[in-house]
Amino acid sequence: MRVLLATDRSESSDSATDYLEHLQFVEPMALNAISCVPVTASVGFSGLPPVVQSVMQEEESLLREHLGSVCRRFENRAESTEQNLVVGPPGYEIRSEADKWNADLIVMGALGKSMMERVVLGSVSDFVATHTSSSVLVVRPPKPELAEEPPRRIMIALDGSEDDKQLVEFLQSIRWPTNAELHLVHVIEDLTLYRQDLIEHMDQHWKQERETSEQHAHEIQKTTEGAVASSKTAVIVNAHVGEALVQYADRHQCDLIIVGDHHRNFLNRMLLGSVSRFVLRYAHCSVAIARQKPTPEPTPSS
Repeated sequence: MRVLLATDRSESSDSATDYLEHLQFVEPMALNAISCVPVTASVGFSGLPPVVQSVMQEEESLLREHLGSVCRRFENRAESTEQNLVVGPPGYEIRSEADKWNADLIVMGALGKSMMERVVLGSVSDFVATHTSSSVLVVRPPKPELAEEPPRRIMIALDGSEDDKQLVEFLQSIRWPTNAELHLVHVIEDLTLYRQDLIEHMDQHWKQERETSEQHAHEIQKTTEGAVASSKTAVIVNAHVGEALVQYADRHQCDLIIVGDHHRNFLNRMLLGSVSRFVLRYAHCSVAIARQKPTPEPTPSS
């Protein structure tokens, strides 16, 4: 498992490091810790006033020391460790390093805590989660009493498609605690109708949809046997899929939500109404966006 850990000495990134330290992957972990000195490529150090240059150079020195400290924490946990300090916009540099290094998973903190901060489009976690082809784990600090434990209540957001299998694959890539519990949740989007004939027709449709969704959830549940100690399924009808998922996670005190990313072209990923991005922004727990990495194209023979 090739894990890229984005860290910047902040409390948020420290929480991400702690979270990663509590995860035990099935495959040996290779760790790449990256920090960014946030100077735009068009300006660079040379374009800054001397006083600012001095501050940035001091920050660079502190980040190098911090990266070394992070890597030492994983010396006995990771098969290999490396560190990278780059200069440039953090979101772009993290995505670039993930692509270059062929990362399976990017782990980073959720920088925003207030609602306003979480909806800022320029936030680093939002940019990386939207633009990378790797899976992304965005960590929100757990409750103090759970800070020293791995996640125990995991929720998978199903959508009834074949893509749900990749969410299970992500689940199975980690060894969970013996008391871990899994919630497999499928939200059927409700529609507000006013004509009686349509209401009667849709009632039958919702009944069939629920039966199909319940059957699918139970089939997925069978594939998770052995990964967690216990699991349950839930099918919910709600007008807002993302909101229903967040509310379910809150109600059941989930530590982690695993969602998919089914819209792979850039235009679709920019849609603010997508379920994965809504959950990423508004969930109060950590969120993993599980992606199937594209198969590399064969190199043409010379």
